[in-house]
Amino acid sequence: SLKSLFGCSYARKKENQEAFSNALSKLIRCVELIQILNEKIVISALSTLTSIPPMTWHYFGVKNVLGNGLAVCINIMYRDNNKESNVKPILIGEIRAMLLSLVNLATEADFYNCFASDDLSASMVEFLYCWMVDQKLEARIYSTVSSVFQRQSDLGGKVEMYIVQKFSSRALHEHKKENQEFTNSSDCIEGEDEL
Repeated sequence: SLKSLFGCSYARKKENQEAFSNALSKLIRCVELIQILNEKIVISALSTLTSIPPMTWHYFGVKNVLGNGLAVCINIMYRDNNKESNVKPILIGEIRAMLLSLVNLATEADFYNCFASDDLSASMVEFLYCWMVDQKLEARIYSTVSSVFQRQSDLGGKVEMYIVQKFSSRALHEHKKENQEFTNSSDCIEGEDEL
């Protein structure tokens, strides 16, 4: 089973990196072909992808695998949200879980590779923003996405500035909220110390 192989140290050996990266790309391709392939194949690919340990993803960044996975998940979720596909709800649930995992793992380079995809439109990036807000994600993720658009001039024409500003504003909002929660928990700890 590929699940067990991706988690072992054998997969992270330099000489095996390309083979495992190719296997990961093929699994993502299975997810991308969700409308065409047999449901069992897609479920198996999703199961393997979602079981890969977080740090293992970064060993396979050679071929922009994580960024491609993000683009595929966003595309499928967007099309499902707009009733442009007939993907079963159980599969959408698995795609949602995979997207959540990938968004939490993604670096600037991963988001750049995702947004540079020809398959991603400005409306899909805006959809991603709304989805992220619904997921109550950390400030660092919004900040990372915002930085990608601000630093990469070749992505400038991909989305309207107001979308980039949404990510920036949400990063500030979540950062303030996180700081407030930290301050509140610190007050509780100090209060317990006084007792």
